[in-house]
Amino acid sequence: MERVIIKNRTGSKSGNNLVVRLYTSATFWEFKKLVSAMLDLSPKYIAFKLSDGRDLSASDHGLIMEQLGIKNGDVITARKVKVVENIPQAPIIINGEFSPAANKIFNEWFDLYKDPKEDEAMTPESTVGFIKGATGETIDSTDGRIKGMF
Repeated sequence: MERVIIKNRTGSKSGNNLVVRLYTSATFWEFKKLVSAMLDLSPKYIAFKLSDGRDLSASDHGLIMEQLGIKNGDVITARKVKVVENIPQAPIIINGEFSPAANKIFNEWFDLYKDPKEDEAMTPESTVGFIKGATGETIDSTDGRIKGMF
């Protein structure tokens, strides 16, 4: 198992440097997903630069860390990248009702964040997960904004 130091240049709240432990047989994609999760970013918003100045790209995703020359103690810089996305706008309400697209999205969010111990219900605790997922803000289930909903 190798220990790699990540210089965090993403602007994430997770601090400056991270230490990641991984096997040399791990793929770059597995590494990218792990570091992205640690930084609360989607993998598509993070880029890496090796200590020798090489930028890693999507074409490296299938390579294992050993093939990339990454070894114990290496320092890899992580930075946040902008991704040009064409997300079309669509109406949320049509004739006083949720549009089919909005209804689908809201139902997916509910299914993702509902409390698995409750029968089709959100709880203060599951609402904390929703807020974290939607905004990145960490709050407690005793927060007044959550208490006001329950």
